[in-house]
Amino acid sequence: MPKKNPLAVPLPKFFGKSYPDIQEAWQREKRNNRNCTLIEFLETLQEPYKCDPELWDTMRQWWPVWVLRRAAERNDAEAYKKVLLYILTALNAPPPDGVLKPRAEPGAPRKAITDLIVAKWKELDRPFLSQQKLARAVYRDAFTQADSAGKNKMVNRCRRAVERQIPRDQIPRPIRANKNTRPNL
Repeated sequence: MPKKNPLAVPLPKFFGKSYPDIQEAWQREKRNNRNCTLIEFLETLQEPYKCDPELWDTMRQWWPVWVLRRAAERNDAEAYKKVLLYILTALNAPPPDGVLKPRAEPGAPRKAITDLIVAKWKELDRPFLSQQKLARAVYRDAFTQADSAGKNKMVNRCRRAVERQIPRDQIPRPIRANKNTRPNL
């Protein structure tokens, strides 16, 4: 079954609840687009708009519109959203909540315990992450009561929390003997 052409949708259906407001605005501007499809409507916008052309020229030269064009050229959706939000707010027509939602940071939100572990690691003068000193300081009684598997989990949790936030070259590592440098006896 062939799909319908989305541009052939009647304007009342396309604009939905906003269509009466649009009709009212068109009446103020003496435009008549009531019974056309979306493609016909878009073609009428190609014609010179029937309001003050100087106003549109001024609008095209306004710095936020220029910044919008630059963001579109760079394909920077976040910058485009921010400038569009600025323009709409300046025109006293801010969008409803969620319309221009900023993109969320990738991954799960950071847990408070992660920041606490890193702060404790710095407070303890950056001990080796393979040792129990950090886990003992963070988990206290739970660490002392845990069995060896539980203690290993806590040590590993602390190690991973620090490794996620601190660059690898800033984390002290114990010196290990290189197998190739052993003296031959």
